[in-house]
Amino acid sequence: MLKWSCFLFATAMWFCAQGQFALTDIDQSWDASLQSPHYDVAPLTKEYLSSEMKLSTSIEMESDFEKQINTVLLDDALENEVIQTLFRQNQKRYLEIMAHFDLYAPLFLKHLESNNLPEDFKYLPLVLSGLNEHYNNQYAQAGIWAIFYPTAVEYGLRIDGNYDERLHPDLSTQCFMDVMRGLQKKHDNNQLLMVAEYLKGSRWIQSRSQDEILNDPELKQFFCALKVVARLDKNFERQDQLFHWIDGLQTWQSLPLRDSISIPLLAKTFKVDIDLIKNMNPSYTGNWITKGYSRSVFLVPNQISQT
Repeated sequence: MLKWSCFLFATAMWFCAQGQFALTDIDQSWDASLQSPHYDVAPLTKEYLSSEMKLSTSIEMESDFEKQINTVLLDDALENEVIQTLFRQNQKRYLEIMAHFDLYAPLFLKHLESNNLPEDFKYLPLVLSGLNEHYNNQYAQAGIWAIFYPTAVEYGLRIDGNYDERLHPDLSTQCFMDVMRGLQKKHDNNQLLMVAEYLKGSRWIQSRSQDEILNDPELKQFFCALKVVARLDKNFERQDQLFHWIDGLQTWQSLPLRDSISIPLLAKTFKVDIDLIKNMNPSYTGNWITKGYSRSVFLVPNQISQT
C-alpha cells in the first residue's frame, strides 16, 4: 500500500513538474556533478588549461538534429547567454565536465546506434543532469537522464529502499532508449517533438499546437544549451580519455556475493570510506546488497575483493 501511495504521489509530482528548466539549472547541475566525482579529473584537464581553447560555435557540417533546432532557434543573444553560463567559473569547469562526458560517450553511442536514434542525443545528459550519476531533484527525476519516477517504473527499472536503477548508467540509458523509440514512432522521427515530450510530458504536448510547443521559452533555452554544448564539443579537440578511465578502474573489482551483506559493515570491516564506495555504486541507494540481485555489479577496491 505504501509503495502504491508513493507511486501516486510521484505521478502527481510528475504532472506538476513539466517545463521546469532554466539556464540556472544547467549551471547548478554542472557544479553539483563536479563536487563528488568518481575519479580525479585534474589530470584530464591540466594539459588543456595551458592551451588556447576554441569558443566558436560554428561548424562546417550540421547534424539533422542541429538543423531542426536551427529552424526554431534564431536568437544569437540567447546563445551567447548560454555560453557565458557554461563558462561562468572558467574554462576549467567546462573541461572537467567534458572529460566526464568522454567516459560516457562510448556507452551512449553504442545504445543510440543499436536503437537507430540520433547520435546527438548523447549530449542530452549534459543539459538534463550535468552527467551527475547521483542527480536527484524535487520533481521525482533522477540519474544522468533525469528519468521521472513513473517513467522508470513503467519501463521496468527497480526503485526501492536498496536500489534506484535510474542511477545506474547502463540500465538508465537503456530505459531512455526505450522511451525515445516510442516517441520516435509517435512523432514520425521529429526529433524536436521527441525531446519536447520527454521533457514536458505527453499531457503538456497534447494540449498545445506544434508552433506553441516549439516556441515555448523554456524549451528554447534547453535546445539552445544543447546546441551550444554539441558545437563546442565538436569544435574542441581533446584526446580520448577512455584509457585513463580504464586505468582508474583497475583498482576496483566487482564483488561476488553468495548472501546479502550490509554496505556500512563492509566498509567498516575493511576500513574503506563508505562515501567512496557509494560514489562508485550510485544505483545502490540503501545500506544492503541483497542476495540474488544481479542487474548491477557492486564495485569495491581491490583489497576487499582479493580477501
